[in-house]
Amino acid sequence: MSEAAPSSRQRPLGDLAALLLGLGGVSLLAGASLYVHAQVSPPVRAEVGPSPAMRLALMERLPTEYRPLAPGQVADPEPKAPEQPRFIVRFKNQRDLQAGIGKYFSDEDAARSAFERWRADHPAFAEFELAGATYSGEAVLVFTGDMAGERPVVIRQIARRLSALETVAYADPDFSAQIGESE
Repeated sequence: MSEAAPSSRQRPLGDLAALLLGLGGVSLLAGASLYVHAQVSPPVRAEVGPSPAMRLALMERLPTEYRPLAPGQVADPEPKAPEQPRFIVRFKNQRDLQAGIGKYFSDEDAARSAFERWRADHPAFAEFELAGATYSGEAVLVFTGDMAGERPVVIRQIARRLSALETVAYADPDFSAQIGESE
């Protein structure tokens, strides 16, 4: 005899049972994979950034005035006066002076005395001292005169005054020399 076809009433229950079993299996797999992931994953570091040893090494490379205060250390109550402004100056048609400045890296004293001799004949440079030279032959001059007024404005005025001289090709403020100041 042939089997009777299942009634419409029995079929939905069978489908529902299969659906529930399938959902239960998927849930079991998802839960197991989350459990395994939680057991295998490394712990999350709460601190982001360089290690304490790296921080210490970086702080030691900072100039003293920019290092954080140690516990119990008191900050200097009086801020230091800003450095005198520096200017990068290219001279024109001043062979003796340029030859003297060119010696700065090998004989600093000779370069300074060459500038002093030249400065004696050029009163516009009475308030300047030779502080260095660049590898391309420019002089680094420090202004030693009065800085009355708003510092950035005075620095730009001095640069314009220098650039207007016949002996100067150009004069630019060396703002990199005033670290930490807003110009």
